[in-house]
Amino acid sequence: MIWTRRVLQGHSTESVALGFEACKIFNEVTGGNLSLWSPLGGMPYNALAWLQSAEDFNEVVERSFKCGASDAWTHLMQRASGTASTIAEYPDNVYSFHATSSNLTPHTVGSVVMTSSLTMKDGADYFGALKFLTEWCEIAAGVTGGGVVVSVPMFGVAGAIETSSFYPNAKAAEAGRNAAMASTAWLTKFMEGGTFFNANMNRTAVIRIA
Repeated sequence: MIWTRRVLQGHSTESVALGFEACKIFNEVTGGNLSLWSPLGGMPYNALAWLQSAEDFNEVVERSFKCGASDAWTHLMQRASGTASTIAEYPDNVYSFHATSSNLTPHTVGSVVMTSSLTMKDGADYFGALKFLTEWCEIAAGVTGGGVVVSVPMFGVAGAIETSSFYPNAKAAEAGRNAAMASTAWLTKFMEGGTFFNANMNRTAVIRIA
């Protein structure tokens, strides 16, 4: 599985409405699952994020062709070109799911995703890092109750690996975080990551709004 993410700056009434409409049209045209997310922390305050997941990269490409052939999508993008929502738009990052916890479920409106972006240390064992993260994925899922994935970029940020925890709502996200910090098993495994990764991880949290 893969997922793609695009970040748009311009969090306003106009851009949120545009995002809602884009999700509706995209999903009708492609049969996909484009969703709209708003930051809770770690992202620019005025940002929005569009996310989609797919079984493989070919499915993403097929959806792009369907959008290109859609008058409704073309007209929406033409309207968007004159709004603040397209200012400073970051390009798509495409990630491959390296590991997925057994309790991962599809997200719905109100879901919260907490993500940590990690960068490898110079000379660190890449495959050892992936093995560590695969083990950490199940430990984290068991302790926090959230669905956890480990993502590796197909293209986007070079040298980065991401871990993401999916929760049904903000209350569950807070409870999961508290449970992790109180868990000896979670903290012990977390500290092992220092063998592979730099300490300056970037953490973000987003909530699905459409």
